[in-house]
Amino acid sequence: MTGLRRSLIYWGRSIEKFFLMILLLGAVMTVCMSFLNGVPPHEYILLYIPMTFTISLLSLAYTSITTSLSHIISMGATRRDSFFGMQLFYHILMLQGLLVSEIVILALPKVYATDKSSLCMFLAALYIASCAMGNGISIAVMRCGMNTAKVIYIGALIVVCLFSIIIMSVSEHMVIPHFGVVSIIVAMVGVLLDILGIVVCSKAVKEYEVRV
Repeated sequence: MTGLRRSLIYWGRSIEKFFLMILLLGAVMTVCMSFLNGVPPHEYILLYIPMTFTISLLSLAYTSITTSLSHIISMGATRRDSFFGMQLFYHILMLQGLLVSEIVILALPKVYATDKSSLCMFLAALYIASCAMGNGISIAVMRCGMNTAKVIYIGALIVVCLFSIIIMSVSEHMVIPHFGVVSIIVAMVGVLLDILGIVVCSKAVKEYEVRV
């Protein structure tokens, strides 16, 4: 079995299991909050699904570098193959989370004042920006050490949680006419930062001293 194939199988299995765990966690949180507060589940699902996925993207980026990368390299995959598999399935997870979120938005009754297409665009921007922050966290782990990386990781978690809560709360009560334009700009910046992060992260992986 080649190193690339070994890497793809490892990351594919690990991240798809992670994806199912995220869906289960989001569903449990939605049902629990709905039951405790006596309100319909759809009032919580669009808060907890984006929040759960964005937090998970950051968590996965952190644990992939600190734990999983060393493990897959110890199984015989090269650094290049390991990094390729990690980035491929990391972004597949982002696309799966975005797909689930947008299916939920389109399937639910029109409970949000904001246009659904604008809300979908903003979530796309939020998920892409989370990927970029995740790569930033990976770079911080390798370049700045664990203590600095932990501070950046916690800060990024707070930021994505606040953004998720604010945007869902605001979109429920008021119309934001320029939501779509802002989302496109944020998404474009996120894509550029994500690409830059992948390039810098790939160079850092080549020099990173893995610990088995």
